[in-house]
Amino acid sequence: MQELYLGIVVIVFSFLATLNAHGDEVLGVDQFLDQVKRANSGYQGAASTTEGALQQSVEGKLVTTPSVFSNISLSGDSKLVDQPIGSYDRAVQNDYQFGVSDTTSFGTTAKLYYDATYYNYTNINYGAFAPPFSYSLFDARPILSITQPIWGNGFGRSTRAQADFTESSALSASYSSRFQSKTILANAEAAYWNLSIARQLVNLQLDAEDRSQKIYDYNSRRAKLHLSDEADMLQSAASLETRKLDVQAARDNERTAARSFNTARNVSSDNVSESLVQATHPIAEALRVPIRSEIRDDVKAAQENSKATQANAVIHSEADLPTLQVFGTFALNGRSDDFAPSVTNAFSSGRNTITGGVQFSMPLAIGTTSTARDGWAKQKAGAELTYDKSLFDSEQNWQDLNLRFTEAKRRLSMARSIEEAERKKLVYEKERLTKGRTTTFQVLLFEQDYELAQVTRVNAEGDVFSIYTQMKLFE
Repeated sequence: MQELYLGIVVIVFSFLATLNAHGDEVLGVDQFLDQVKRANSGYQGAASTTEGALQQSVEGKLVTTPSVFSNISLSGDSKLVDQPIGSYDRAVQNDYQFGVSDTTSFGTTAKLYYDATYYNYTNINYGAFAPPFSYSLFDARPILSITQPIWGNGFGRSTRAQADFTESSALSASYSSRFQSKTILANAEAAYWNLSIARQLVNLQLDAEDRSQKIYDYNSRRAKLHLSDEADMLQSAASLETRKLDVQAARDNERTAARSFNTARNVSSDNVSESLVQATHPIAEALRVPIRSEIRDDVKAAQENSKATQANAVIHSEADLPTLQVFGTFALNGRSDDFAPSVTNAFSSGRNTITGGVQFSMPLAIGTTSTARDGWAKQKAGAELTYDKSLFDSEQNWQDLNLRFTEAKRRLSMARSIEEAERKKLVYEKERLTKGRTTTFQVLLFEQDYELAQVTRVNAEGDVFSIYTQMKLFE
């Protein structure tokens, strides 16, 4: 309901703003932000990185995803054999392996594959014992091999950490880029309201200058007629010069705000031809605290970066440990002079091969590996502390913005009350003037007080909009 109410207020005042002196079509906030999204390369780059990194985060699942593999080796050998009896002209051996491999999150690596080997010997010669002949055969072996790490990467610690590292690194980049794109839009919206405020201040300062000019003219005439002291004229002249300086400063601020406005939409100019929605008191009062997400995106990025750092520490720490793993292989064996019978024989020959064992290796530089592991442990602890600080700072920032937002709206309400009091004072003084109970000079002074109160109110409105755009980063 709050968002609906705010939307209605913005639409109404956007329509009223079309009746301003410029006579141009009003460029609304949402329209301006659409221009930023289309033209700002920084926003587009951040948005693309956000989507791409999010898609890359699934890459961590590939660590424990089955894969297909194959090995093909072809060889021919015509060298003389080293045997005292028997020789051949040429030996051919072709090896073919096709299968699947999978590593589980528990660290177990299993391979199920088919190993087929083709042998061919040409002109085998045993001398006087037998005439030369050629011979070929096929070996077919379905093989299952399993390896389980026990110490380094014990029961999959490094495997799981590798998957976590890949996922968290990508998510950290995604959240960071998404926060960057939100920051660009928030800054663009702030630039919009800054320009709107700057334009209002220029108009108010021009009005104040006009009032000062009238006061100066009034005192100048009276001084020339010797109806007042020349000090009054000099004071009003100094006040007029001050107002001219205020007008110039307001125009300079407007030009700076216009350049920031155009920079957000990738335009190199300090001229903004469009009219903007006026940042008025009713719109500022209608603003409500945005609905906050549980964790801000930059904190999410810090959280995922902490996870990635911890996972990376686990990977390297496990790599520095001694390697101890058990393995086992079971194979069926078939042989024939043709391929098809060799495959069939593998399941019926009863000639199986079973292999099992233990593998162990350990770095001899124990002191070096111990120091390295301590370093990774400190990095892991440091990442956790960095994330905790980011979370704390984010919470403090949110509370500070809430307090400042409340205080800014309170100051705006007070400024509005002061402005209304100055308006009533001016109206009353004008009524006295019509009855001859005061002077034109006094009315001009009250008009100037009213203009200054308006400036104070506009600046208070600017504070509300500035804080509100910062709070939108928590959406």
